[in-house]
Amino acid sequence: VFQEGVTHESLYQVDVGTLLMSVCAQKIDWKLDESGGYVRVRYSIVIEQSVRGTVEYEILVEPKNEGAGA
Repeated sequence: VFQEGVTHESLYQVDVGTLLMSVCAQKIDWKLDESGGYVRVRYSIVIEQSVRGTVEYEILVEPKNEGAGA
């Protein structure tokens, strides 16, 4: 779950035990309409109270071409 400025915590079971993972979105930006658009998010990942990094990604959306294909 990404909510700007809100930390979400989850427990993950791995071979060596259970890890507490927290994700906090610092910035969420989007523009979507019938012609396409984008979604951008920057968030930090904390595992067992140790910051593991910051991730930034962008999803580009294009309108579906109804006349193409199958």
